[in-house]
Amino acid sequence: MNEVNGLVLIYKEKGVTSREVTNQVSKFFGVKKCGHLGTLDPFAEGLLPVFIGKATKMIPYVDDESKTYTATMRLGERTESLDTDSKVIETSDIPPLSEDKIKEVFTSFIGTYKQKIPKESAKRVNGKHLYEYAHKGVDVASQYKDVTIYSLDLISYSDKEITFSATVSKGTYIRALSLDIALALGTISYLTSLIRTRIGAYHIGYAHKISELIGSDVIPLKDIKTEYKPIEISDDLYQKALHGNSFPSNYLIETNDKILLCYKGETVALYKKEGDTYICERGLL
Repeated sequence: MNEVNGLVLIYKEKGVTSREVTNQVSKFFGVKKCGHLGTLDPFAEGLLPVFIGKATKMIPYVDDESKTYTATMRLGERTESLDTDSKVIETSDIPPLSEDKIKEVFTSFIGTYKQKIPKESAKRVNGKHLYEYAHKGVDVASQYKDVTIYSLDLISYSDKEITFSATVSKGTYIRALSLDIALALGTISYLTSLIRTRIGAYHIGYAHKISELIGSDVIPLKDIKTEYKPIEISDDLYQKALHGNSFPSNYLIETNDKILLCYKGETVALYKKEGDTYICERGLL
């Protein structure tokens, strides 16, 4: 089998970790090096971009600053993990609600706010994940982070459940957002469903389950969406790029500040313009 390098868009199913999915992709294509963009909890499902071979070098350059999710929250109950992976530990009355009231609360969350990080999360404190402390019953001071909510759209509301779409900044915990929304509505909640539908420029509509994968689903390195514009280079420039050498910007007609150098079908390196010079940011060979 020829060496495989590129990106596959996977639909991660419930009950498996993002690492397990990445390992399955590695086994499917017979490659040792694979990495994913944007971890999904085992409870969650949806879009998981997995980078294969040399494409793993491009992970830091792929935009994942905003993500979109579809979520369903159960009102009046809360679990320890704020999802279905743990038992209900608290119940609460649900006040009379209307779609207008829910939309009003949604609007109040648009913008940046300080979100409390769930105890059942991978956030590290003193070298350990928060979930490790939680599993051992060790109390840790509450951790917070600034997150940005770009949009919140109500999909449906019936009895005890609200389904909504959220576009948020990188690192936002949707289960924590769900609880914060519920508190603003005068009750509590946990998530019964969470699906990631978009990450950066990639959409779930192009994702495949592991069982549906075929070799042609691999997106070549030069077609991976980044800020770096692919350009074909000469033999002379190839030799420079091969060794990570800088070169004057007048070597190229190209005016883009960030470029992906390609040579005879190969992606060679990522370069960034600084003043009148292109500097190598990352070799890809």
